[in-house]
Amino acid sequence: MTMERKKACLIWNPVAGNRKKNERDIHLIADFLTHQGYELLKKATEGPLTAGPIAKEVIATGIDQIFAVGGDGTINEVINGMNNTHAQLGIIPIGTANLLAREIHMPLNLKKALEALKTAEVRQVTLGKANDRYFILMAGIGFDGHVISKLRIHHKARFGKLAFVYEAMKQSFLYDYPYFKIKINNREIASTFAIIALSREYGSVFSLTPDAHIFREQFQLCIYKSHGAFAYWKYFFSALLKSHHLLKNVELDFADTIEIYSDKEIWSQIDGELFCKLPVKIQILPQALKLLIPKHH
Repeated sequence: MTMERKKACLIWNPVAGNRKKNERDIHLIADFLTHQGYELLKKATEGPLTAGPIAKEVIATGIDQIFAVGGDGTINEVINGMNNTHAQLGIIPIGTANLLAREIHMPLNLKKALEALKTAEVRQVTLGKANDRYFILMAGIGFDGHVISKLRIHHKARFGKLAFVYEAMKQSFLYDYPYFKIKINNREIASTFAIIALSREYGSVFSLTPDAHIFREQFQLCIYKSHGAFAYWKYFFSALLKSHHLLKNVELDFADTIEIYSDKEIWSQIDGELFCKLPVKIQILPQALKLLIPKHH
């Protein structure tokens, strides 16, 4: 009697990272998963916001294991196609920042990542929900949302992280830093930039929310209350030195429900991708996703 092979779907972003290397990597990943006993279906995304519908469609056919190959944006899309299902997610990072991979200690080297998957454990992790969209890392309001709204896709594809750095430097002198209101724990706070996080990682350079975690049942918030380029450069260098929480106009807090609103046009981002303009309501969803996590984590 032959053992039934496990069914899985490999979803990848064909333009994540280096495109030529990406094609070679997909063949390597597919061979690995096949040798691990999976009956594998391969699906490439066809543009923004197509990974989610692919995941939803294949799960409906009975597949309960999804492997997302790409960056944090691709993973976010896949997660949004897996809500209210029992499917498990494995990630293979080949994107720009790979913040989720860093958060769960998934190696960024492809061969090492595949080795880590061999002994990975299924853990239930927390998700956030911003309006009607899910996220696993963070939501950002204000400055970083504005930077992402100005970032050109071809610059991101060509220069990776450097494109974000360049645009952030430029916009630090051009942005108006308008105030918005954050309502948490029965109080209201005026802010010009805020991070609502389940992840300690931010931009792979520093951590704005050092006590955030994908197993927590609360978000950690980092709230900036000043405006102007000088204040933001001070924030940046303080964050590099892990001392931003000591600044007078920076506040760290925890909450499970957050409402953010303004009478001005202010952008938000989730998991590093442009989301929407305010208002945004954010809520916590404990144990909402089954995620394959390296055993040593």
